[in-house]
Amino acid sequence: MDLCREIRANPQNKNASIILLTAKSEIETKVMGFAAGADDYIPKPVDPLEIKARIAVQLRHQEQNNSWNHRERSQQRR
Repeated sequence: MDLCREIRANPQNKNASIILLTAKSEIETKVMGFAAGADDYIPKPVDPLEIKARIAVQLRHQEQNNSWNHRERSQQRR
């Protein structure tokens, strides 16, 4: 969790997606992970196809955010 907070504290990482892959599956641990800045939390064991799908979702979200931010900046310049 400390590493997650450290990554989030760096402004250069503000758009980085953080996916935690861990053997801990207790709800309290998941909530702590999200509170530390994680975008997703995957408890083990996990199928590689699920990991691939979750990464694809994060990449799609980043793409959508980038597109939205670009449109917003364009409208502000007008």
